[in-house]
Amino acid sequence: MTVELDGRVAPSALALRATAAALRRAVNPNVDRMVLEQVWTHVEQRHAAEAAQQFHAAWDRHRDEREAAIRSAFAGLGHPETIVTMLFCRNFARYFRNWVRSCDANAIAIRDRTLVFTLDEEAEAAARREGVPSVCLAPGAYPPAGGSRAFGDTQFRVTMGFKNGIIDACLKLGARVLFQDVDLVWLRDPIAWLDAHASGAEFRIMYDGPNYSRTPPYGNSGFFFLRPTDAVRSVFETALRNTKRTILHGHQGPLISIAQHYWWHNLLGLEVLPEDRFLNGHLFNLETGLHVDAGGNWREAGVVVHYSWTGTHDDKLDKLRRFGLSYLSPWERPAIR
Repeated sequence: MTVELDGRVAPSALALRATAAALRRAVNPNVDRMVLEQVWTHVEQRHAAEAAQQFHAAWDRHRDEREAAIRSAFAGLGHPETIVTMLFCRNFARYFRNWVRSCDANAIAIRDRTLVFTLDEEAEAAARREGVPSVCLAPGAYPPAGGSRAFGDTQFRVTMGFKNGIIDACLKLGARVLFQDVDLVWLRDPIAWLDAHASGAEFRIMYDGPNYSRTPPYGNSGFFFLRPTDAVRSVFETALRNTKRTILHGHQGPLISIAQHYWWHNLLGLEVLPEDRFLNGHLFNLETGLHVDAGGNWREAGVVVHYSWTGTHDDKLDKLRRFGLSYLSPWERPAIR
């Protein structure tokens, strides 16, 4: 059974060595390996420990059938070089449909390189209706997840552990992985943009805006692009095996802390994507309007828009309407339950 790491890095991190190129760019070129195994001081929280144990037990128990389903879906896609993936439940299915519609409206092909993970039958049906391959993490097999009604509520945080699990599984396919939340629209093909603006970084992430409750590099874990290197796999093994931390603090903070820890040790190439191309929710404010940093021609120059920085579904839908980001007809917007 998978054992929690209690704030430490995965054992695979200890075998990593910094490349010569990483050391040339490094603030401290004397560090070429993982010298500090502890990412955080471990603080025991009984409810989080129990929830993490339940998650790992189910995740391990269904590993073979889940990975077989993922491999089958990947083969059905024709083994693409890059796989786009995301996770959602029925309460977020409308945002998934909005993303699909944005891709269709902007002539971006996604059905031959996308594999989504669903948390209930209604979400699974939504994926099928859009012709997008999916793997259902059925509630009967896994601990209850999904059903969040507001950002950061208990169901939201419990669901975040599943994110690291599906990313870890997709990295094992050997493909590049573009993970995103469902509350995005695509204006242009981000994979084409990322390939045209290639960098040495193996972990490229959207900027979260001036969120000073976090730490540098202020990445937003709702959109990132990964190369399946040993370092990236180790980052997500570490994240998966620190599910207690994710349940307590959500997905973004712990993941960024882990990635930063590897970067500090010169073991991971980490890049924050340009704010005016990969636009995040802080640029679209319901009270003050469009932020100047979005740029005057953001619809023409932007690549993706993440309508985050909202506390409730009502706020999110208001942001969609206010900034012209909705691609759905009124009858496609079922009530949140």
